[in-house]
Amino acid sequence: MEAQGTLPLTDADTTPTDPLDWTAIDQMIFAGESNISVMNRIREATGCCILEARRLSTDRYHFLRERHPEKFPQIHPDLIAAHARLLALLPNARQRIRVPSEITPDRILEAAEEAQAATESVLLPYSWRFSNPSGQGTKDFEDYGTLELFDEVFAKHPPLAGPVWLLIDGHPILLQDEQLREIIATERCDLTCDALFIWQLHPRISLIHHEGLFCHIMVPDCGDTAGVS
Repeated sequence: MEAQGTLPLTDADTTPTDPLDWTAIDQMIFAGESNISVMNRIREATGCCILEARRLSTDRYHFLRERHPEKFPQIHPDLIAAHARLLALLPNARQRIRVPSEITPDRILEAAEEAQAATESVLLPYSWRFSNPSGQGTKDFEDYGTLELFDEVFAKHPPLAGPVWLLIDGHPILLQDEQLREIIATERCDLTCDALFIWQLHPRISLIHHEGLFCHIMVPDCGDTAGVS
């Protein structure tokens, strides 16, 4: 894999013109720290926007994964289970999401469109989305508080009953529906990064994309697909 932008092609920690201490960041990645933490470290060092920090952290992760696979922990069983549930809902996603580390909103949305799933999407205003910063409402995506954004996403389509897989930047936890809002609040989860909600007992996937979009997907051929519940 060829690295892009300022991503180094070697394991060197820094260069005279590179403000990032890649050695410290690499240790965070090897230790399995959340992508949110890595992105925050990059933003603190460079002052870049969240999209650029995400690109750098993602590129570095894949670069290190190819260069040093032995340094990465085994895949967590919860992530394997969430991946299995996702593929049960969207079997056609197998070619796009072959392993749990490939679970992303973009790939899920592509698979949902291919499967002709019923979807409802909302694009929020986001000043860092250079292609089209406008959207529904007057508040910028990055200015939402955690619970404020959660309530906005689930205002029309509340969380469904039963267990739900919550994945924030690929880190999974299985919750009951009544725990979902409480956990989001107490853990101060950053929902402006990629967040997925995969229901265990219902044919629905809800997601928040890091570029300011949220979407509810009702999977076809899994119950009533006339609309999003």
